[in-house]
This record gives sequence, C-alpha cells and structure tokens, in this order.
Amino acid sequence: MAVIDLSQLPAPQIVDVPDFEALLAERKAEFVALHPKDEQEAVIRTLELESEPVTKLLQENAYRELLLRQRINEAAQAVMVAYAMGGDLDQLAANYNVKRLTVTPADNDAVPPVAAVMESDEALRLRVPAAFEGLSVAGPTAAYEFHARSADGRVADASATSPAPAEVVLTVLSREGDGTAEKDLLDVVENALNSENVRPGG
Repeated sequence: MAVIDLSQLPAPQIVDVPDFEALLAERKAEFVALHPKDEQEAVIRTLELESEPVTKLLQENAYRELLLRQRINEAAQAVMVAYAMGGDLDQLAANYNVKRLTVTPADNDAVPPVAAVMESDEALRLRVPAAFEGLSVAGPTAAYEFHARSADGRVADASATSPAPAEVVLTVLSREGDGTAEKDLLDVVENALNSENVRPGG
C-alpha cells in the first residue's frame, strides 16, 4: 500500500526530553535567588550537602517535574498514529472508520478460557493511514489492498495487480501456518472486495 512510512517521520517537537540534573540545578538556582545576596553563598554550600532536608526536598520536586513532563509527553504521543498504543490507537483509528481486527476469536468454553488474539498495534498502525486509499471506488490497487487487509484479522498482507484492463489479481498472505491463505479466508476477502461499498460499479 502506498502509505506514509511513519517510522521515517521526524520526531515531534512537542515531545520534551527532560534531564533530572538540569531540573535540579534550576531548582537550586531559584531557591538560592530567593535569599538576600549576603546569604546566598551560605545557602549554596548548604545545598551541596546531600543529607540537607532542603536538598532532598528540591530533589523530590525536580523528580516530580520529570514525571509530569514524561506524562505530558505520553499524552501528546497518544494522539499521534505513529506513537499511540492500545486503546489510544483504537480511538485514533475510529476517526478513520477503522477498527482493530480479531486474529483468533476468544474461546470461552476452553478451560481455562482463552482470550481473543487481536491485531497488533503495528498492523493497525499500518492500516490507519491507508484508510484514505480505501475511500476510492475507482479501483486503485491500494484500495483493493486496504480492503483486503481489513477483511479479516488473519490477513497479514495483500498485494493487488492489474495485468489487464478491468482485471485485478489479489495475492493474500495469511498470518497462519506458512502464510498460504486457506479457501475460507480467500472467500472472506473476496466477499469483502465484492461489497457494493467497495467494488467499482460497471
């Protein structure tokens, strides 16, 4: 599929990389500046003592800011397809009318019950930007590939070619076994591609 390679995008500028020692130095400098000039040298010497309660308090304060900045980084990344994970990525995918696929259904009758195997973040992350390709009903190969990959969670990849006008050959790679797609999977993909919402008219 002709989609943007998210791994090649530059790192987002909003993401900050805080340094604990730099934050602590800022805290100490601000604390020293709060005192009269004739007391500042004594305060500086005091802060050089690791056992000094004020030093420990400033260290704790700097560490809390470090955690806060990291949380802000995570919140910023949670709204970016290239970095979002889990439920955050599901929410972003929903904006493109794309949902996480089930690779293997859950088996609640098993002892113990077996949870469903869901599409990985990496696979979903690849399909999200490709959703725009799927909007075309003119029959571009990228649209066929997107709809094939979205037809079933067992589809690992799909490649569409057009050897002749009005003819499409679709190759499906399965996540199961050696990658050969079984007939039931091919039927699911074929039905998805022949849907009135997908297949070009005419």
